[in-house]
Amino acid sequence: MAFSNNGNFSTNMNELINDYKIHIEAETDADMKKMYEDDRGYFTIIRNFIEYDCVPQAKIVLQSLDTYPREQMVVAVAKDYGIKWVADNFGYSVKSWAI
Repeated sequence: MAFSNNGNFSTNMNELINDYKIHIEAETDADMKKMYEDDRGYFTIIRNFIEYDCVPQAKIVLQSLDTYPREQMVVAVAKDYGIKWVADNFGYSVKSWAI
């Protein structure tokens, strides 16, 4: 199977997903824990869609996120796939200093 990024796995997306797991484990407020779980689940879905070349579906899920987690994911994708890829596929402009 060929991935969109020429076989390079989604290191920064995976790091973001793992960071949210830490937040989930550390969180004591039930509502906050649920929010982190939901965002982490969406991050995983977006990563999987991208890796399986289902970019339009990834974009739909990405657009459904709240602003902060969406920005986190956009930056992680830009780190993994490049600024141009994000602009071409998601329509977001990422400054080079952000990655």
